[in-house]
Amino acid sequence: MANVKRINTQVWEYLSNFEQEQWLRSRFSKWPKVDNLTSNNCESFNSQLWFKFYIMKTIATNKDALMAYIEKLAPVQISRLEKEKRQANYWEAQWQLTGLPYCHGIAVIQRKNEKPENYVYHKLIIEAYDRTCQFHINSIPSQEYWKQHEELPCIPPPYKRPIDRPTKKKAKDITEQCFRSQYNAKKRYGKITCQTCNRVGHNSRTCPEKLTEIAIAMQDIDEEEAREKEVN
Repeated sequence: MANVKRINTQVWEYLSNFEQEQWLRSRFSKWPKVDNLTSNNCESFNSQLWFKFYIMKTIATNKDALMAYIEKLAPVQISRLEKEKRQANYWEAQWQLTGLPYCHGIAVIQRKNEKPENYVYHKLIIEAYDRTCQFHINSIPSQEYWKQHEELPCIPPPYKRPIDRPTKKKAKDITEQCFRSQYNAKKRYGKITCQTCNRVGHNSRTCPEKLTEIAIAMQDIDEEEAREKEVN
């Protein structure tokens, strides 16, 4: 606003009538030239398990793709610039927060019969992107090529059992695994003898002779009931 006041006092008085909440874009810094630098990108990058391999593969892929690229800007920057070109016909003034000229600046540049690509921040052109992909990351050597040092080795801290309820299943010792405990021995019974027929191998409940006698008695009862019905 101080720069606007030095250029045109009437414009400064007109803009001072608006509330400060309507000038949010003016409170951002002009130092960053890209508006997509967020912590979310860093978190997703850190989640890559083989981040070093990911960087090497990305650089190699982009380097091969740039070999036949002839434009001045990267494809992403070209799409953003074309979007601003389409809005330049409507003349909607905005604050320039990125390295790309906004629609009001593009309208002036096209009025002068010049290319908006020449007014893009130099870090966004394809030459700067190509210089970034010229670097390479060395791979990590295997364990056999690690340097040996004479200092004390780095060992893990001693394990401390947490204060909590003990586990239900007891850890068996070597002697317990080889020999069974006498208190947990399996119960064994002697030979069973039937009290009805005095034979070994079954009890009186499952004795075949007893079951045969019961079957004969039931048959006799059925025959007597049938005779009584015939007499009546």
